Amino acid sequence: MYVEGMKILSLLLLSQLSFSFVYPSLNYAINKAFDDDKKVVISIGFKNCPPCMNYKNNFISGMNSSYEIKKNFLFVNIDRDHLKNNGFDLETPAKDCRLKRTILENELINQYTLYQCFYNSGELEIEGFPYIFVYDPRDQSIFRLNSTTESLVNPYKKLTTTYAFETYSTEIAKKLNEKLEAISKKRLTHKLSLEKLTEHYLSTF
Repeated sequence: MYVEGMKILSLLLLSQLSFSFVYPSLNYAINKAFDDDKKVVISIGFKNCPPCMNYKNNFISGMNSSYEIKKNFLFVNIDRDHLKNNGFDLETPAKDCRLKRTILENELINQYTLYQCFYNSGELEIEGFPYIFVYDPRDQSIFRLNSTTESLVNPYKKLTTTYAFETYSTEIAKKLNEKLEAISKKRLTHKLSLEKLTEHYLSTF
């Protein structure tokens, strides 16, 4: 009986641990990451999106990423449909890509800002979800995760694709692991400020 009880307790603890890395609030994650000098892995997706579920279940909460990565980064998911249901026009051009670092205010505004700046780039494609990037709240910047995608015509889409991964697969999981480990060990330092991203956005649209 004691052994069975310990097994159940262990499973509950593992369950709690696996989901303790995901933060429901973007603003809370930004503030906590700022205070703890950590980075935030942000994904933009929607509920009925198989690659998004794959990413959540197998990378954030599963075995496709190491415990060290889970410990050193905060994970946040932004739901496109949640924004739409709250009255946000997902096709409106962005005015400013920078985020407001507050706990109680601007939660949906910050989510909307990221959606506009990173996904509403003139080439909206459902199959591109989730859109995954790494944010540093200390200097309001994003890390470069990719090589330039030469085949893209839209200059802004080409720019953001160098700083993010589109969709999710086993191959992307491997690359994301490598990039997060490099960021954690300060081997990957190439970043773009959200202020600069705003300038690129305004000049393109």
